Amino acid sequence: AGAAFMSNFEVQATIEDSGSEKNYSNYKICENLVKALNPVTVTDIAEVQAQTEEGVKYTIEGIVTSNASGYDKDTAFFDCIYLQDGTAGINAFPVAGSFKIGDKVRITGTTSSYQGERQISVETIELVSEGHTVEARAITAAELNDGSVLGSLVTLSGTVESFELANGLVQTIMVRDAEGNVGRVFIDGYITTGYDVEKLAVGAEITVTGLASYDDSFDGPAPRIRVRDRKDVVCKTAMKFTDVPEGSWYYNPVLWALENKVTEGISDTKFGSGIECNRAQAVTFLWAAAGKPEPTVTEHPFVDVPKGSFCEKAVLWAVEKGITAGTDETHFSPLATCNRATIVTFLYKAFGSPDVIAAENPFADVPAQSWYTVPVLWAVENGITDGTDENHFAPGLICNRAQMVTFLYSAYNKN
Repeated sequence: AGAAFMSNFEVQATIEDSGSEKNYSNYKICENLVKALNPVTVTDIAEVQAQTEEGVKYTIEGIVTSNASGYDKDTAFFDCIYLQDGTAGINAFPVAGSFKIGDKVRITGTTSSYQGERQISVETIELVSEGHTVEARAITAAELNDGSVLGSLVTLSGTVESFELANGLVQTIMVRDAEGNVGRVFIDGYITTGYDVEKLAVGAEITVTGLASYDDSFDGPAPRIRVRDRKDVVCKTAMKFTDVPEGSWYYNPVLWALENKVTEGISDTKFGSGIECNRAQAVTFLWAAAGKPEPTVTEHPFVDVPKGSFCEKAVLWAVEKGITAGTDETHFSPLATCNRATIVTFLYKAFGSPDVIAAENPFADVPAQSWYTVPVLWAVENGITDGTDENHFAPGLICNRAQMVTFLYSAYNKN
């Protein structure tokens, strides 16, 4: 027996027809026959990157490393995605739809360039599978600048050399790596505009994850890391004080104080760790740690706190919050040193004098009914202090600046 199989009637579907219409014809069978007779060759992306001629046609497969605008416009580059395989990465343009990070796609298109960056001009794109992971490759600034990782997901670490804003948001950051070379970081103005890079400052330690890209229209180095999300730029304040050794018990507290603008030290390079902390400094530390709120009161009763002094607003705030009433009705005694009992009491009141659950007092030198008993128990209960040893708190011991910021650091990070 026989039948007419390849007549015009049986293969009457067109490319524009819907999938259901094609399924009622032999279109799919013919399409599969053509693919079998002329199979598609998938080319490594590295070969496409190396192609110097424009308009050369390729089919590539890779894992998507930047979202398309149809999936999430806040983290998508304009009309394009990046993808990479085991050999390299590349920009694909134009791409719409809902392709997302982790999708595996197949693209057929031709080589082209935009602002000096090699890309593939997309003719067709199809989803192959989902749920893949691409780990960012740690690179140096030299690798970024020589183009060897162009199109790939990368991470660069170093210190902030300089940065520039555009329309109130960070746009360009120059990062100096451990080898002394500088790489450029770029954030398109439409990327995650609801928030900005945190803790960015010249000299800060920085780690950036993004796509190795190229833009020769920039008045500066063309190679760049193109950021997908401002949260992918992580900054950490660098320790600038030479008298705070790395590994010391107060290193992290002082670094925290720098990051949160609790202190700038006694000079550009000195923190003054061992200097005894006086009452003016103590309330200023507390006020700064609270975010330097503007006090609602404008007058205080203290004749020894001059108008315009560095601690005036802190003292006004401390009086308003009930942290201190001074040493008498008209004196604050700003230069009087603070012992551990005073500091813990100030801190307890700054946190609103919360209820204390702990019933047992572990310290032989903290009386059951002293003015600082409850604050000390609160500090123990919240992991702010363990005392100077198992049985002693040393309430009368004068606090230095290192101990003061350590109390604050513990309260804000453990309470």
